[in-house]
Amino acid sequence: SLTYLGFTNQTTYNVNANNGSNTYVVKTSYSNFKSTESNGKSVTVNVSSSSSPTTPIEPSKPDEEITVNASCSKYGNDLTINNSGMCVDSTSQEVGSACPDGYKYDSTKKVCKTS
Repeated sequence: SLTYLGFTNQTTYNVNANNGSNTYVVKTSYSNFKSTESNGKSVTVNVSSSSSPTTPIEPSKPDEEITVNASCSKYGNDLTINNSGMCVDSTSQEVGSACPDGYKYDSTKKVCKTS
C-alpha cells in the first residue's frame, strides 16, 4: 500500500529515503479536491550511504503524459464542461477552466493532459 508523504505546490519535494531501493508514486491533484488526482507516475531510487542527499530525482521519462480528471466543482454545483474544457453554467456562460494550470483539455477522453 502507499503511504502519503505530503503535498507541495512547488516543482520539488524533499524526502528522507532509506538505504536500498525506494519507490515513490508522484500524483497531481488540486490541493482541496482530491478526486481530480492523477493515477501517478512511479519513480524508483536506489540509495546508498555514498549517495548525495541533494541529488534531484529525475523521472526516467520526464516528457511522459500525465492526466487528471477534469472538474468544475471548485466553481460550484450544476456546471458542465464544454468541448473547449471550460466550465459553463446552464446559460453556457463560461466560469473557468476544468483543468489545472499547465494542462490541456482532451475532449475525446474528457481529461486534462500535460502534453
